Amino acid sequence: MYLLLLTLGQCTLYVLLAYVFSVFFNDRRPSLKGISPSSLGMITLISIFSYIVSFMVPDREWGNRVIHALGGGVTTFVVCFRVVKDFKIPLTRFQFFIFCALTVTAIRVGNEILEYFLQNYFNIMFAGNVNDTWLDLMSNTVGILLAGAALTPCIPSRHYIKNV
Repeated sequence: MYLLLLTLGQCTLYVLLAYVFSVFFNDRRPSLKGISPSSLGMITLISIFSYIVSFMVPDREWGNRVIHALGGGVTTFVVCFRVVKDFKIPLTRFQFFIFCALTVTAIRVGNEILEYFLQNYFNIMFAGNVNDTWLDLMSNTVGILLAGAALTPCIPSRHYIKNV
């Protein structure tokens, strides 16, 4: 159930970031027409794929690393990438990588804070010790670097820059 909620959260994040990125970079609200069902489908499939791969890892601890790298870092970076592409956000490759990496980091830290509250106040077990949180954050960073290396070259170097 938790993984289903995370996947729905990633799709909701796509809509939220479309708004935030458009207001921040384009100084306007996005049109709901820009929301791409194929992007939402892609985000859902990547999420499901990451869960399947993590469950295939025999060691539970390493499976947790995989789910945070793929389901956390990579999938959330893909969400940012789809927003930039679908809503034609004016970014250079460098701006894209830095802004998306910071956005993904903030969201994944928020996930760890949510896990903390759920574990400490609702007795839902996520981690056996505090080191798990740090390993999760490092795994998310590995996912950011992998996705950034794969997706940043897909951003045209000057395509979205406005002429002054």
